Parts: sequence; structure tokens; C-alpha cells
Amino acid sequence: MYRLPIVILRYFNTYGPRQDTSDYGGAVSIFIRRVLNRQNPLVHGTGVQTRSFTYVDDAVEATVKAATVKEAKGETINVGNQQETTISELAQLVIKLAGMQRRLKPQHIPYEKFYGAWYEDIARRVPDMKKAREILGFQPKMSLEDGLARTIEWYRQQLHMNRK
Repeated sequence: MYRLPIVILRYFNTYGPRQDTSDYGGAVSIFIRRVLNRQNPLVHGTGVQTRSFTYVDDAVEATVKAATVKEAKGETINVGNQQETTISELAQLVIKLAGMQRRLKPQHIPYEKFYGAWYEDIARRVPDMKKAREILGFQPKMSLEDGLARTIEWYRQQLHMNRK
């Protein structure tokens, strides 16, 4: 209507420091909160559903590029990481990186217990990154393991400061 130069970005499971840790936040922050509080991470359903997780620094880089690359104008571009991870693998990795392998393990709960009988999960969610690569020259740099390690350390410091 106003001929504004816009780009639509579709973010895929962005995580990192300062993310909401309530039960309605993302799986990464919820798992980290529970594990650092010495609670088993709750995996909804079978845990074989897959997601792609994007570290916040990568999402910021793609966002800045989308705002500055003229060819992005009018496009809808996925911002994510194509490394596909099951939710069970994510829970195990958070436990491992937090140093809790001997104390905790993922606990599976039926979807109905948390969401109600109507809920139906998507089995696989991984972005097509073709436009991000071709238009923005964007490729995520942070591996899931390194991003989780940084995020866990940030939350650990916050817990330590809050306990003083």
C-alpha cells in the first residue's frame, strides 16, 4: 500500500541467551532450565520429531543482511540451520553439555498431558535455505553443540547470580 521495501523472514527455532524459559518458550531454553535445576527434560511425544535450531547470532546476521541486500526486497526468506536434530537428541545433548549425564535422562510425556487431546505435532521441520544462500549469501556458522554450550553457560551464570 505504501510501497515500503519489505522482506519477510521466517525464523526456525532461534535460541540463545535471554530466551524465555517458561513452559511456553522454546525447547532449548526449557530443557536448559530443567537440567540446570536438576530436573529431567520433558520430551513431548516419542521424541523422534525433528527440528532445526538456529543460534541467535546467526539469526541476527541473516536479519542484517536481509535489511541491507537490495535483492532481498519483496522476498520471503527462511532463516535457519539445516542440521536436523530429534527432540530426544536435543535433550540428551543439553544433559551432556551441562555435565548431568549420570543424574538425568529425558522423560517422555504424551502430548495430551501438556497440550490436550486435540494437539497434533509436525514430524519434521527443517528450512529450505536456498534463498538465504543465494540472495543473502547467508550460511549459519554456529554448530548446535557450540551454541548450546554458550547458552547453557549463560543460563548457569544467571542461576549463580540469582542464588547470591
